[in-house]
Formats: sequence, C-alpha cells, structure tokens
Amino acid sequence: MVLKFLVAVFFLFSVGLAGGCGQGWKLDYGEPAAQFLTSSAPQQIAEYVGAKVSIKGVVISVDDADPQNVWLVLDHGIRCNFRNFKKAATAHEVGEVVIVDGIVRLDDTAQPMLDPAFSRDMTAPFNPQ
Repeated sequence: MVLKFLVAVFFLFSVGLAGGCGQGWKLDYGEPAAQFLTSSAPQQIAEYVGAKVSIKGVVISVDDADPQNVWLVLDHGIRCNFRNFKKAATAHEVGEVVIVDGIVRLDDTAQPMLDPAFSRDMTAPFNPQ
C-alpha cells in the first residue's frame, strides 16, 4: 500500500514538472544564469532565452489592465510579467529602483522580456555583467 502511494506521488511530481511547474520552481529556487543592469540588458539577455536572470532598473510603469498579466515596465524597455501577482507588481512605484528575477522569453516581435517575473530582495547579491 505504501509503495503504491510513493509510486503515485512520484508520478504526479514528474507530470507536474513536465507540465510546466518546472518554470515556477526555476524562478523560485534557481540561481540566476546572469545579472544585468537595464542599460545593457536589451542587447544581452536574448542569449538567455529560457533561463532565469536578474535585472536591476528603474520602474517606468505598472500595467494592471489585465489582472492575469500584470506588467512591470523598467527603463530601457524591459517588460516583466508578474502574471496574476498584482499586489507584488503594484507595490512598486514609478521611479523606484528594483531588481527583478524572471525567465527570459521573446515576445511576438522577438523583443526579450521576463515571463514569469517577480521582485528580488534588494539586499541579495547582485553582480551585473
């Protein structure tokens, strides 16, 4: 009975990772592959598609028109999708310096963005490339 339970738990865990939960795990617990300032990020992060990176910059705007895709926009056009974590995104004010962790994706126009993204502790180590 216990063996069947353990097999079932392992199977469900494996299916969850294969089904996309791995990105959340990578965002929450994975170390960033690289760290950038917004001034250099647009030219450099495209080579990190699918990897977690950290970006430090100034908040230009927060777009919460779609409650399932709340966007934090940093200087130099870096877009960060906080998805449905509206309170986390709207906690930041325009002009505030933030560090955002996220998985690099390319949008429809091949512009890099972070999706999903979430704020990083400002006291955490940050060594930009």
